[in-house]
Amino acid sequence: MSNNLIVSRFGGFVPYIQPSRLPDLHSLYQQPRRLPRSIRNDPTAMHLLDLLGPLAWDHFPERNLQRNYGQSSTPFAALAAACLVKLELGFGAYAHLAGWLAG
Repeated sequence: MSNNLIVSRFGGFVPYIQPSRLPDLHSLYQQPRRLPRSIRNDPTAMHLLDLLGPLAWDHFPERNLQRNYGQSSTPFAALAAACLVKLELGFGAYAHLAGWLAG
């Protein structure tokens, strides 16, 4: 789907987070007061939350992430989110998105 390393950044941090302790993106979209103030005050972050938040990510189809594809498996949801953000922000390549995310 993509040979660019930016896609793996979206899903690479997931194993280090305890999902039971963090709300999902859809819940944060429905209850934005639970977001940190720095996120609530950032127009770009809130715009991207409006873009990605309404989607039912917990129902997103997934491939077998345990299978060895020769490199780390990236969840399809992470790839879809990267594609949507790239298109929304008008970046022509994942490299531009990577630079923007690296800040």
